[in-house]
Amino acid sequence: MTEREARENLERLLGGSIGGFSVHPYVVVAGDRVAGSVIGQSYIYKRIPYQVLGWCLVADLWGQGIMTQAVRTYLQPVFAQEPKTLVLSECYADNLRSRRLMQSVGYYQLPLRIRDRLRMLWRYNRWLDFVRYQCDQTSFDEATPPDHVPLARREAR
Repeated sequence: MTEREARENLERLLGGSIGGFSVHPYVVVAGDRVAGSVIGQSYIYKRIPYQVLGWCLVADLWGQGIMTQAVRTYLQPVFAQEPKTLVLSECYADNLRSRRLMQSVGYYQLPLRIRDRLRMLWRYNRWLDFVRYQCDQTSFDEATPPDHVPLARREAR
């Protein structure tokens, strides 16, 4: 993803809500440029608060821990406000960087149901499977180092 694509994605999502979900976009800045975004959509299902979380980062900054730090910074106030929140994220099964990120901040993999298996996508001339992860406050707290210092956090509006 280029810096321009990151900006365009963020601008597209700044409308406030998508399909009844509350959207919470945050921009990730590295140096003096927009490097990516962390975007959460919150909803309540059967009296349980959920956040569906996604992120993107420009390719030349991959592998530096920037997005891991950004996701931790995003999740800390989510769990502080509502400790029972469940955070869900998905990625392609071969996206090892995102899978490692999720595991490092406390996500654990969920089993896929049969109807989830039908959601495999045709991309790059092949079928791509995806994996689903979930994070709760306990697993987040266990995975977060005690010396973690959150990044400066500002809403992207």
